[in-house]
Amino acid sequence: MLYFVTAARGTEDFVVDELNCKCQPTRIHKTDGKVFFEMNTSDSCSLESLFNLKSVERLFVAATHNPDFRIFGKGGVYHFEKALASIDTWDLCLETWRSCHPSQLNRTKDAATAHPRHQLQKEDAEMLKEDTEDVPGKRRKLDEEQDEDGEVFQPTFRVSCKCSGSAARFFTPQHLSKVVSYQLRTHTGWKVDLRRPLFEVTVQLNNAGLTIGLPLCDRPLSQRPYIKTIGLRSTLAWILSQLAKVKPGDIVLDPMCGAGTILVEAARSLPDAIYLGSDISDKQLTLAMENVTLAKVCGNVHLFQADVKQLPQLLGQREVDCIICDVPFGISHSCVQDVKELYPHLIHAMDSVLAVHGRVVLLTSTDLKDFLLKQVELMNASPCFFIKSG
Repeated sequence: MLYFVTAARGTEDFVVDELNCKCQPTRIHKTDGKVFFEMNTSDSCSLESLFNLKSVERLFVAATHNPDFRIFGKGGVYHFEKALASIDTWDLCLETWRSCHPSQLNRTKDAATAHPRHQLQKEDAEMLKEDTEDVPGKRRKLDEEQDEDGEVFQPTFRVSCKCSGSAARFFTPQHLSKVVSYQLRTHTGWKVDLRRPLFEVTVQLNNAGLTIGLPLCDRPLSQRPYIKTIGLRSTLAWILSQLAKVKPGDIVLDPMCGAGTILVEAARSLPDAIYLGSDISDKQLTLAMENVTLAKVCGNVHLFQADVKQLPQLLGQREVDCIICDVPFGISHSCVQDVKELYPHLIHAMDSVLAVHGRVVLLTSTDLKDFLLKQVELMNASPCFFIKSG
């Protein structure tokens, strides 16, 4: 089965590494902001591994992915309809979606039973069964749409369409959504429900081709249930923690921890270490404590208020094994000039507290990356610095 995930641009390589480590896909292919892969998810353990991915935004089962598909001119809608008609994976996509949403199916069936039209729908289904006794194909289709109790399962959907590139010159997303809805109703018998659909069908048509899929999660995987206040995007925080190569027993420091997202992600994935988080703002530390408490990592995450210049006095020389930090970009809370004045003090403090052979992982902007690297060079910093821009 073909799946794909979306990811922040520039993180696709990290997604590929995580997929290979956790899911063992048979084939894998990355594009800008997406990674496509094939794997056998016939058992619940395989699906569980997909839902445990930490570097991705959203997870989809793919109905089709055609990187060579293009629309040129008004007549292109015919080729689009032809491409839709050739899709033969809808049943497999629906089966995969159903295996991920048993509670949704129960809710939908209960709501349908309580609806005044339910009895009429049951009568219509009985009439349809009588009319299709001698039509094997239709009879098989009807049988497949019944659950164990004999209730007719009626999939409902809504189409979400994004159209860009050359195709956007000829068609609007609304137009393409209507075309997709019609083709789906015609070929599958599914019904459109714009208010409370059972699932969504996402369509992306651009210069990178045509991609259609069903989201397997009600909300993005990047929206962690254990993070109340989002500071740094959780996917980036997890990636930074993996780059640091934290080992059991390490002392890990985030000298500008903010809401503590990096600490939480690191502590949940690598719990056998000690994590220290400092920030000059008491408000940020309050948010960080809420996140640490919700994530249930209070036992190995310790927060304290301090300016980065105070860290050598508070922590001592060469006491920290690893430093992970999302350093200021000069966008949200300060200007670029203020940041350039801060960076030398930050590098000096980190070089003082970091143990020999320690590791530093920093996230900064592309514009400030060279400046930050220059400060590391001027300080003659001995440890290994890994600086990611983005």
